Amino acid sequence: LDEVGQLPPAVQQQLLAHLRRPGAASQQGGTTARVVASSSVDLAHAARAGQACPELFYRLAIVPVRLDPLRERLADLPLLALHFARQLGIGAGTTPVSRQAVGELEADRWPGNVWELKCLFRRAAVLFGSEPLTAVRVRDLLAEASWMHEPPLGSTGRWGALWSNLAARN
Repeated sequence: LDEVGQLPPAVQQQLLAHLRRPGAASQQGGTTARVVASSSVDLAHAARAGQACPELFYRLAIVPVRLDPLRERLADLPLLALHFARQLGIGAGTTPVSRQAVGELEADRWPGNVWELKCLFRRAAVLFGSEPLTAVRVRDLLAEASWMHEPPLGSTGRWGALWSNLAARN
């Protein structure tokens, strides 16, 4: 479950109700499952502040794993970049991501963490196919995605520019 801290209170209560019935799935012919949940919100703090269901937090926090944001784990970037490039067929048969491209990736602040990085590689696969990812391409992809780091403008101006840039490539 991704971003359980962002779930509305009613949905948190529904999830908690399902977690309270550990054998219910097996009794109905279903399967037993382990729950892995993530949140960018400090759930312990949110529960104490009344912004998250405390019992849900305690049910989910059996084995808490703290993972620093990607901007604090830049040493992971080269391996993640290589993994996503190979997974998406970028640079097949060559060096999929140049050292300079990794340098450009390391210069970004990655507010969207690993999901944002994976999306960048998905865009690269769509735009460049199996061609290797270069520093220039990474700079272009980061510039085109900069709208994600800004508040909505309320107009189509930014979107129009983004689509124009993408159309010009094809």
